[in-house]
Amino acid sequence: MGEERKIFLTIFGLVLGGLIAYALSNTDVRLCFYDLYVDYKAYIDIGEDIYLREDITYFPDDPKLTMLYRNFNAPLTYEEEIDKPFIKVVDVNGPFIPYIKDWRGRVYTKGGNDEDKGVIRRKAQNNEVGIYSREGFDGKQTLSSEFLLYPPVKDDGVYQHVNIKLADKHVYYRHVNIILRDERGIIEAVYPHLPLYSLRREGDRWIIEGRAPDNTIVEVELVLKGLKGEHFYQPSTDIPLRVKNANEKFLREKHLRDSFRNILLVMLFGFPVILFVVYSIFGKEKTFYVPRFLSFIPNKNRKPWFVNMVFSGDATETDESAYFSTLLDMERRGIIKIEEEPGDVRIRVKEMNVEDPYERKILMFIMGNASEDGLFSIKDMEKKVNELVKSKDVDELKKLKKSFDEIIKFNHRESYKDLLSLKGFHIVRVCGFLLSLVAIGIYVYSHTFRYAYTYDITVLSLISFILLNIPHILLPKQIFGRWKGSYYKERLEWEAFRNFLSDLAMMKKYAPEDMVIWKDWLIYGVALGVGENVEKALEELNIKIPEVKKVRLLRDRTRYYYGSLDKGISSLTSTSTKGLGGFGVGGGFGGGGAGGR
Repeated sequence: MGEERKIFLTIFGLVLGGLIAYALSNTDVRLCFYDLYVDYKAYIDIGEDIYLREDITYFPDDPKLTMLYRNFNAPLTYEEEIDKPFIKVVDVNGPFIPYIKDWRGRVYTKGGNDEDKGVIRRKAQNNEVGIYSREGFDGKQTLSSEFLLYPPVKDDGVYQHVNIKLADKHVYYRHVNIILRDERGIIEAVYPHLPLYSLRREGDRWIIEGRAPDNTIVEVELVLKGLKGEHFYQPSTDIPLRVKNANEKFLREKHLRDSFRNILLVMLFGFPVILFVVYSIFGKEKTFYVPRFLSFIPNKNRKPWFVNMVFSGDATETDESAYFSTLLDMERRGIIKIEEEPGDVRIRVKEMNVEDPYERKILMFIMGNASEDGLFSIKDMEKKVNELVKSKDVDELKKLKKSFDEIIKFNHRESYKDLLSLKGFHIVRVCGFLLSLVAIGIYVYSHTFRYAYTYDITVLSLISFILLNIPHILLPKQIFGRWKGSYYKERLEWEAFRNFLSDLAMMKKYAPEDMVIWKDWLIYGVALGVGENVEKALEELNIKIPEVKKVRLLRDRTRYYYGSLDKGISSLTSTSTKGLGGFGVGGGFGGGGAGGR
């Protein structure tokens, strides 16, 4: 796949990921796991009396539920007035059997027999309205209730203060809609207290819309001027200033929350733009014409491991194919001897004096793990791993793995620094790292909020952290780098040669008679990660060369050894590790909320 296509797909993937994150942040997936949630609508008329009408639509998903209710923390009365702040029920309507259970525990119902009333009396709490169904509920149900509120009212002689708490202990309120109607024009200021909300004014109405996850506050604090009527007045001073100061922290949290969300969205959709700009300046290559297939080795002077590292995948690090191809190449040059044994591969070093850094590293690994007679055996290495696992020597196992990883994932900057400039890659990595720190910082800080809604911040910050790190972790470094001189042309030639070795029909068409060429094709095919295709071509053409069996044994036994090493470390580490009515928000009159039982 060409670089431009990779960049396009990466940018497209990041934009798509950002859109998915945005959609998830606006849709709380936690609702899928609730057996009950509600949509809440309240109409509050501020006049001589404070009138409240609630329409609560329940969405039950539990056949065991027989009561859908709305309770209060304040005293609830019916056809009665008392000498302390209270809520008076005007009417309750709903399907099945609507009921009221007042502050004294008296039960009033619309319909139902004595048995039904007995159940309600036992199960319902005081200060509760709701609907009861013997058989449970099938689909959404709506409870409509009307109340007169007689809250405590603070009065400084000019202004009045009322704080109405509509809920604090409740199920998830998916949609909250509160409409304040002020026909007399006495509302001076409105302070909504919800985890997530918007506030707007339309004529004599104040409209609050939002969302309230379970057991979060739903409250409206009001500064009024000219409130009259029968309420429970309490003397106070300088109400507008005191209310403003009491709401300062809550409003600061809301503004921070909104700012954090905007920052995360800018990062999500701005980062793809950064990638495109960096690629255009530091990564876009010159145009070279290279045929799709090349049937010859582009540069025989390149060592197989170098081809694997620079011209195959990531241009700065080898993989296991470099190890296998280098062993075959060193045997061809007489530096080592690879011996086949049933279920084993043995390697004997014949020449240690080599200058190539990767070959020298392999030889040192082989000699460091060889037997006394200088023979390296993969089977013996597997036995050593089993013994270390039995003795629970995790440190030695990790040491073995580290030494082998240094061969498999070999990085030698001196080998590619004159071929490739990685300035663009470093810019992308630094940008991704710094923006990731911002995302995690926002995630951590937002969880110190006491009242603000943080679900969307959590979703956006965690997805941002992942997406911001994808380009520099998953993409080859050379995508944002630039090849010097005409080395990009050579890379394209090696890709064309790999395409040729990947196409069985093409290999058959240009099959050479010279065994040496087949051996070269096999070695460089292994280096380019398509050695198995060359092996298959040799089988179908009935061409016998010993290197095929050797590389298969090397591949199978080495992978088995590495797997046992990894599994041994994992088993030991997993067993040894243990798993590790006043001012401001919440001071309102009322409380409680919707639920089910």
